[in-house]
Amino acid sequence: MRIIKIGGAVLKEASAFYSLAELLKDKQEETILVVSAIGKTTRLLSQAGEVALENDISAYQNIINEISNHHFSLIHEIGECSKYLKQETDLAIITFKIKDIISKISLVCEGISLTNVLTRRTRDLALSFGEEMAAEIVTWFLSQMNLSVDRINAIEVIVTDDNYSDAKPIYDLTEINLKAFLSATLSTLHVCQGFIGATQSKEITTMGFESSNLTAALLAAMTDSKELLIITDVSGIFTFDPARNPNARLINSIDKETAKLLASYGLKLIYPGMISLMEKYNYIIKYSSLFSKQSTIVSYDSKNANLPIIIFGDNKLKNHFDCQALFDDFSQLLEYIFIANIEYPAFLYISELLVSIEENLLSVKYSNDSRSLLIVCNDNSKNDLFAAELHDKLI
Repeated sequence: MRIIKIGGAVLKEASAFYSLAELLKDKQEETILVVSAIGKTTRLLSQAGEVALENDISAYQNIINEISNHHFSLIHEIGECSKYLKQETDLAIITFKIKDIISKISLVCEGISLTNVLTRRTRDLALSFGEEMAAEIVTWFLSQMNLSVDRINAIEVIVTDDNYSDAKPIYDLTEINLKAFLSATLSTLHVCQGFIGATQSKEITTMGFESSNLTAALLAAMTDSKELLIITDVSGIFTFDPARNPNARLINSIDKETAKLLASYGLKLIYPGMISLMEKYNYIIKYSSLFSKQSTIVSYDSKNANLPIIIFGDNKLKNHFDCQALFDDFSQLLEYIFIANIEYPAFLYISELLVSIEENLLSVKYSNDSRSLLIVCNDNSKNDLFAAELHDKLI
């Protein structure tokens, strides 16, 4: 069994759908494909709920229209590119399904506006529609490409507790549901929503923001997969956000302790809990893109490349660090790092330090034992140049 997760940021253009189809055709192996909401849909659904709570009817209707227009534009673009599509029947089916989901979003927002209440349960319901639309479009497209595809409905298969917005999967019940589904289907390709599940009473839940990767890790554990492939809009994990710094370097391999800490300090590609599943069920996690042969491998016995890693967090992170030293400028910070004879990249638990330079918060955590260095910088625009300069001095 092969588990692939593809991010919604990747599936925002028709060309990505065709590249995905080629990847899936390349190896004739039973596959579960986990999909995220397309583009900025999750963020827009959250905004729609918030403005509905303020009884701003025109505002939430405008947001819903934006979501609708984006999805139908993508369907139209796919249809124009496809030589397989039977325009009248096939487009009518997916159009009906997406219109039905959009209608459900409108009803939820109307309910929020009328009651002036937005519970975490209602928010989870609203957010689930993004993954649902993505799964429907991807399944529809892959069926047009003559692939034997069906849907794993996460709401029917993934069982969670009732901690809405941060639900925890119930492993045993989910595994029973998944194995029952797989034993009953004849298809070799299964599309599943990420991020969402349901309680035992079938109330929809979400497992935390950006938790689609956790869904994929869970399914990899339950299917005895050897590899979890996570497809993103970049070639893997870098020393710095490549969208913010062109000098960022790809990291070829990351060890499990580094991966855990990257997850705990806010790297979105590694969701907390993924690495524990990887360790327990002995598979590797590979991060790559549809358009590159490069990748980052995370595994139990991976070794770090000798590189520092700088990631962006938020103000909450400063509570995780003891303020052991303050530096006024780069030279003092760099002198400290180099005197300590740190070898890169990321950390264990030996030393922590909070650095304040020009009101920027920066945490530096390192361990000689793991030959590693992690730097977490406050995520605000004025820190970009500061963090990029520090990165370039260390690389």
